[in-house]
Amino acid sequence: MAGFLVPFAAGGIAKALEIRNEYDENAGNLVDAASEKYNAQFDKNQKAIELQNANFAAVEKTFGTAVAEVAAKQGLLTDVDTGLVIDNVKKVLGDKYIKHIERVTKGKDIKTELGYQSLFTDDYKAATASLEENRKWAANHLNKGAVKNISDLYLAGGKELPEPTGIEKAQSFLFGDRVTEGTGVAYEQAVAKEIGKEIPVQPTKVSSSMSLDK
Repeated sequence: MAGFLVPFAAGGIAKALEIRNEYDENAGNLVDAASEKYNAQFDKNQKAIELQNANFAAVEKTFGTAVAEVAAKQGLLTDVDTGLVIDNVKKVLGDKYIKHIERVTKGKDIKTELGYQSLFTDDYKAATASLEENRKWAANHLNKGAVKNISDLYLAGGKELPEPTGIEKAQSFLFGDRVTEGTGVAYEQAVAKEIGKEIPVQPTKVSSSMSLDK
């Protein structure tokens, strides 16, 4: 018990405050870096999702819902300006294929005819909801008070943390949460694992289970 009280013997309260301030500064730097990184990622992700939604609407208005669904599943709505998406779809799919899709799906249930497990509206809603969940998690966990707990949980493999010992409680009372370089590495990895990369509306190129050969 006496070991952790050495700072008091050497410098008393001033030393304890110095250590507390160091830990607090470390935590603040970690939170600031993570907030900057992931808020930028969220904003970029939101724009990408809304761009695909706008592109879907443009293609749907020009060629109909079925062609827009095929374009979405083939990744033709991603990373292309809305003003260019119609020409891009025509170039890749071709007029003959577009007319074929329109013909075989006319008056029928598009999801059934195309053989897709989900339609764009489903994918859009799922992506939007996932992004919102990530924003909420960040709002609740990208703060100085959460740094050590998140790091400890990550290092424990998500298992319930043991009750802190008397010494640990005393150290926390005197110096605050111990946030070191090692804590920072674990925190960064934990946040990256929880939030992950950008959320796509259409994760991968999906082929129709129905024969829509050109």
